[in-house]
Parts: sequence; C-alpha cells; structure tokens
Amino acid sequence: MARTTRFPEAINIPVTTDMKRRLKSAASKQKKDVTGLVREMLQRALDEDAAVDGLDVVTSTVRRTVRSELKITENRLAKIAAKAAHAAAVYERCRGEGSGAP
Repeated sequence: MARTTRFPEAINIPVTTDMKRRLKSAASKQKKDVTGLVREMLQRALDEDAAVDGLDVVTSTVRRTVRSELKITENRLAKIAAKAAHAAAVYERCRGEGSGAP
C-alpha cells in the first residue's frame, strides 16, 4: 500500500471483531472511512493527553509559587509572634518589678 506524503507512517493494530464492527458503524454514521475515523480518535486522545500533561505542569508551577510566597508570609508572622511574646515577657517582668514582687 502506497503511503501519502501527508501520512508517511502506518501502524497495524489488532482489534476484536466487535471493535471492527463498531468502528465501521461509527465511520459510516460520520460519512468517513475507518482509517480517517481512527486517525481522528487517536489525534483527539493524544491532544487530550497533552492537555492533561500541560495542566499538570501549570498546576505544579502554581503550587510551587504559592508555597514560596506563603513561606515568606509565614516567616514574617513567626517573627511578629516572637517579638510579641518577647514584649509580653518584658512587660510582665517590668510590671512585677514595679509592684515589689520578686
């Protein structure tokens, strides 16, 4: 079978009798040949897979960026809490010294 320049490669895929019947039926309904229908199905599946992979990359990048930005805020809040605790301790100590308590 001669290959066209548009589709220079070919693959052979074993299928069940039922799959072949269903492919022929679907192709007939869509007024396409089985080869064209299978090619479109493969292309759609590959495109969907690529989109999912792309989404995974975007999701992980967003998560990494958010985590990094939140870390900055966490560190700032920890420093503020430490200063507040220190200030409270100093206040209590000063308050105790002024009342004559040991």
